[in-house]
Amino acid sequence: MIKKAIVSFQRVREFTPKNPAPLRFLAIANAEIGLDEDAKAMLAPVVKKGANLRQLMYIFPKKNPELREKIANALLKAGLPGETGGYFKIFEDKRLDDKEIKNLIFGHTITGFDSKTGEQWQIDRTANGEATYESGETSDTGRSWVENNMLCNQWNSLYGGMKDCMPIFKNPEPRPGKDEEYLAIPVYGICPFSAAH
Repeated sequence: MIKKAIVSFQRVREFTPKNPAPLRFLAIANAEIGLDEDAKAMLAPVVKKGANLRQLMYIFPKKNPELREKIANALLKAGLPGETGGYFKIFEDKRLDDKEIKNLIFGHTITGFDSKTGEQWQIDRTANGEATYESGETSDTGRSWVENNMLCNQWNSLYGGMKDCMPIFKNPEPRPGKDEEYLAIPVYGICPFSAAH
């Protein structure tokens, strides 16, 4: 079955050579059948761009902890920087509902660190959802609201001014001093943060 998956992902790679997703899956499949060097070759372009285990694990299944651990170990075997268990654990029973999100976010300041640059960012929100974003020399204003148990933001400039909604989870394993008590999951990755009350 894994060999069939490899053939399928190789075909996807042929038709979409700029898409990095098949490389990740090829690396996992090759690592699973013991072809560690092939796995490392597949993942090398992803590693070269600075990816690590903590960043990549957001795309994999959240409801099956055993499968997630198996995938994480395969990625480590394929040369992805990180350590065993060194990724954010996302559990459905830790997901915040509308009311919990409102109590956590509105009328408060949240802070976090960009997972790629390490730069700290901050968002101040009023009780009615007016929001101000600041990170280094970048700043923007916009509005926030809660919809379908997700935090939604729309900035004037960031993300092209498009609506951006994300579920919020309580982090079961926050590291001290890392601003990661909570995990927002937008379409582009995992965004850890802490909230000041």
